[in-house]
Amino acid sequence: MKKIFTVFLLLYLIAAHTVFAQSRTISGVVTAAQDGLSIPGVSVVLKGTTIGTSTDLDGKFTISVPADAKLLVFTSVGMKTKEVSIESSSSVNVVMETDALKLNEVVVTANAIEREKRSVGYGISTVSGSELTRGEDRSVVNSLQGKVAGIQVTSASGGVGSSSRIIIRGGSSILGDNRPLMVVDGIPIQDDNFQTGDELNRQVDAGNRANDINPEDIESVTILKGPAAAALYGSRASNGAVMITTKSGKKVSGGGKAFPGSFSSGYTFETPLKLPEFQNSFGQGLPFFEHDLRENTSWGAAFDGIVRPWGYEINGQQRVKPYSALPDNVKDFFDVGHTLTTNFSISGGSEKSSYYMSVGNVNQTGIVPGTEYTRTNFKVSGSAELANHFTSSASVMYSKSKGDLSIQGQNTALSPWEDIIQTPRDISLLELKDYKNQFNDLDGYYSPYTTNPWFVLNENSYNNNVDHIIGNVQLAYHPLSWLNVDYRIGTDYYSDDREEIHAIAKVNPASTRAADGAADYPGFYQVSGLMGREINSGPDDYGKA
Repeated sequence: MKKIFTVFLLLYLIAAHTVFAQSRTISGVVTAAQDGLSIPGVSVVLKGTTIGTSTDLDGKFTISVPADAKLLVFTSVGMKTKEVSIESSSSVNVVMETDALKLNEVVVTANAIEREKRSVGYGISTVSGSELTRGEDRSVVNSLQGKVAGIQVTSASGGVGSSSRIIIRGGSSILGDNRPLMVVDGIPIQDDNFQTGDELNRQVDAGNRANDINPEDIESVTILKGPAAAALYGSRASNGAVMITTKSGKKVSGGGKAFPGSFSSGYTFETPLKLPEFQNSFGQGLPFFEHDLRENTSWGAAFDGIVRPWGYEINGQQRVKPYSALPDNVKDFFDVGHTLTTNFSISGGSEKSSYYMSVGNVNQTGIVPGTEYTRTNFKVSGSAELANHFTSSASVMYSKSKGDLSIQGQNTALSPWEDIIQTPRDISLLELKDYKNQFNDLDGYYSPYTTNPWFVLNENSYNNNVDHIIGNVQLAYHPLSWLNVDYRIGTDYYSDDREEIHAIAKVNPASTRAADGAADYPGFYQVSGLMGREINSGPDDYGKA
């Protein structure tokens, strides 16, 4: 029997060695032909198989393939698919070219100038407005996720009205700002996102100003990539530029007039994507498995399911519960968030004029109970051909948003999340929801070392009120078929009023909770105002693209 086992073991080792010997590793870097920069997110697949990988932020890849592998296939959005032979090489550097099928595509570059894509000497990608609104996202920046190769879009938090961050082809600075410049109809805008508090306390995500724009008002978004694009707007665009072109109505030939209207509405749901992993073996108590009814940790004895008292005894009464884990305790705390978007627009024109008007509304209820966000947008724009080769155009966008936001951080008197994760695994968060109950209020709450998260949510508040205007006026002179001269002036103005309230948390000195060390919180009230204003103007003269 031992001989048979030995033979089988040797055969297994020989087979494993053979398989190992028949595979090899291919690595390399993928760059763009136009500017030589690395391309992240490129799909790398062994032809005819499902073996594949993708390039990292630096355009690098590593893939393990069989020894007889011959071709790797490289694909990326907006780039030509490329097949590369790997028969005699373990290192492959690939240069990808822009898709030739889009050579005649017209793109918007600096100062809202339209040019053919093939005439632009730097990396550029365009997303149409219809693609942006397909997912009914309230955020312009979030709508770009997965639609342009080489960009990263992240949401700063899961809160209502939260900010979004976009990075083009990876960050260039560890400590600096890696965000690209945002440009609307040729006018640079401020994409500010001012946080309150410090790195640990009173953290609130009050959104960024690019997210004030209604995606339904956008005709197209063009991403300018590479250092060459920065030359168009100076150092502000050192990380690239996001060019937003808004809708302006369409001219109608034949002297007729059109009055088309458009209505759209969308409803989306939100739930937490991933929560921290919690243990469900031990409950309330101190280290070394001591059962302590005052503790806000889960270092106690192992769960046994026995019904036991918990919390303080108040007026001769004390609550009881099974000493068992609640696996979905944190999950059940959160609500199902939902967002309703509604938009209506009218546009039209004649042979020599056009107009566009729209109104949009966003109502968002967050996954954190009690948080909500609303935004209302208005846009009016028009253009007209004047006498003697002159044309004029104007556009105004206004948005008003309000948010009842959630405060985060490490202070248990300010942050509901801090109180949630400190709750022992056997104490129900929903049981604590009635924070005015004698067992859950400031005098009777089970632990002197933490605060009822429902008290923090309902008695503390952080509200912001934002008014944002983006407008521009342009006068153009077109004397020759190959020459345009125009002058544009535009402004970007916003005001952000914020009110922060933290309730006074006073514990009755005669209570047992106070005797165990529960601390008072003095409360806090602050009103602040932020304002940003930018005016840009200047002439442009350029030949026909």
